[in-house]
Amino acid sequence: MKFMAIFVLLFTIFFTFSSGEISKELIEDRDTCKEYLGECMTWCNEKIRMPAKDCPKGSYCCVLLT
Repeated sequence: MKFMAIFVLLFTIFFTFSSGEISKELIEDRDTCKEYLGECMTWCNEKIRMPAKDCPKGSYCCVLLT
């Protein structure tokens, strides 16, 4: 649980100072939505979409920020 809180904090800081763009280093070597700590959804904001290959057609991998 502590790891998840730290990850969310760092991820939030990253987005705050990077003008909303996702760094290529963050998305290298990841194929599944679970590796991005996301969920496949029918819609979400473009800023939280990741290029996962395992989501069904017509859905997006959305990083869940809580």
